[in-house]
Amino acid sequence: MKKKLPIAVLLGIMILLLAGCGKKPASASVLENDLYNSGGFSRFSNELGMNITDFEIEKRQTTTESKVDIVWVSVKASGDTVKGEMYYKMTYNLYNDGWLLETIEDDNVDSWHFEPLCGVPDAEIAGYMPEEAEILENTVDFDTATQTVTYTYEEPHLYCDVTYKKQLVFDFGDIYYSFGMCEPGTWGFRDEVDAGSYEEWHGIEGTWQYTNTNLLFGKTKTYTLVIDDFSPGSHAFDEPNSYNGLRDHYTVSGSCRYDMDYYSCKDFVSWANEDNMLDGRAKTDNGEMTHDITANMVQHSDASYVTNISMVITIHYDSAPTIWVVDGLKQGTVELTKIS
Repeated sequence: MKKKLPIAVLLGIMILLLAGCGKKPASASVLENDLYNSGGFSRFSNELGMNITDFEIEKRQTTTESKVDIVWVSVKASGDTVKGEMYYKMTYNLYNDGWLLETIEDDNVDSWHFEPLCGVPDAEIAGYMPEEAEILENTVDFDTATQTVTYTYEEPHLYCDVTYKKQLVFDFGDIYYSFGMCEPGTWGFRDEVDAGSYEEWHGIEGTWQYTNTNLLFGKTKTYTLVIDDFSPGSHAFDEPNSYNGLRDHYTVSGSCRYDMDYYSCKDFVSWANEDNMLDGRAKTDNGEMTHDITANMVQHSDASYVTNISMVITIHYDSAPTIWVVDGLKQGTVELTKIS
């Protein structure tokens, strides 16, 4: 009986050892299945329709004493719109039920890489353009992971017809991003830039005038703008200067006068544009594209000669030119009337 006891103890130890050996670390197929069904990969599988096409164990560190199994894997995946290569670190812990997945972490993120298999969907592109726009060119550069869409449309106005030519720029998330507008494996909108828009003005040339008679003060003010040629071209679509946010100046052919007649003393004052050239600048005011025409003027009268006087008249797409006037306690913007 004494000889049988050590044999029984040895058999028990062997059974325990065999039971422990039966709990093997997760196989490659289990690892792949766990990764595919994890939250970390679900964005690629659910949102991008990507399936794992290749799964490799790069290295593994299994420590039975601490019951921890760490596996570094590389994954290749592909879908209808994108293919890519990703890396993960998977950690398992040993429990009574065996090795169970604890965490999955993005790993070796500098080596993540995605390639687009197609461009931005047409429906998404259409969302960035007016309904009446016509696409002139749609180019996908797979080498630089960018897409440019050039489109045009016309916008008629009372005094101006605008032909817009713009370009949409999209970037593809070809590398790992922990945050940002361009997510890995997807196209993201970068910018819209002007590609040669221009204005064609009509009916704006001629003589425009505003006259105000103030019986109380016995005077008449007359503002006169003569536009011989107004062709700002593409200046309205120049990029504003970075230092002041203003667009570049251009020259307008014409002249400008301000006449004030005092009945009481019969004094006549004329402010005139000396060199017959007007300075123009496009601007955006409350969402409306307008042009400010500035006349650098000199003041003439029987008794005085004053320099450095200017007057600004605003040109609009759908209404007559306007000017800011001050008359006693009253001030505001008034429209000029075309007289010839």
